Amino acid sequence: MTAAETALRDAIEACYRAFAEFPAPRTLVASPLRDAKAILRTLTAAPLRQLGEENIGPYAGWAMTTVGNTRDYCHFLPRIFELSIDHPHWPGAEPVIMANKLVMAGWRDWPAERRRAVIGFLYTAFVFTRTHHSDERNDASFWLAALVILGEPIAPLFESWRAEPSPYAALQIALVLQWEGKQLYRHGEVRGAFWEDVDIDARRMLAELLLSDETRALLETAMPRVAEEDRWLLDAALAELDRKS
Repeated sequence: MTAAETALRDAIEACYRAFAEFPAPRTLVASPLRDAKAILRTLTAAPLRQLGEENIGPYAGWAMTTVGNTRDYCHFLPRIFELSIDHPHWPGAEPVIMANKLVMAGWRDWPAERRRAVIGFLYTAFVFTRTHHSDERNDASFWLAALVILGEPIAPLFESWRAEPSPYAALQIALVLQWEGKQLYRHGEVRGAFWEDVDIDARRMLAELLLSDETRALLETAMPRVAEEDRWLLDAALAELDRKS
């Protein structure tokens, strides 16, 4: 198990401890468009830690909007976090959607221990993702966006990404540069998927950081450290940076 995997496992366990006081709901309030009783049966079909994505996935997207309340969401949140790592394809597992739901749940008023557990999980997920090949995982920037939505400053987060020793971190940054392309120059901000929910100043700061000489140096240094078949992505990102010249 890698250090990033160990840290992520510990962060998930911290979330289970921090939210342990919230019991499983006995009833659910839901929109007339939802079958509250059927949803509750699915959500209580197994102990929390054993719920599969087929059990909890749909609810994660509906939570607090059309199904249940904040206390219900707090009960299921550790398992939603845990499953979001390996099953990020259902809407309620998207980092930015989870961050927005936390804001909806009034997370800033939660006890400090609970808030630390949430930020700890999101940060370790960000680290875990950026140490994976971009073909395997491509959502490092989405975890970054989630952290910023919850009030974490973007500059030190990006600096930690840029300082990541894994060459995969450079591939993940190159991927963002490829996605954003002309937006960085035309608008001076990041405008990609999910970033519209992030404060405009943070989006501008990220654009500045992506276009910096330090990012260019990272990509150039990473070139001999990645597999030959991956160098096209670094080349493409460097070509985007050349547009600034």
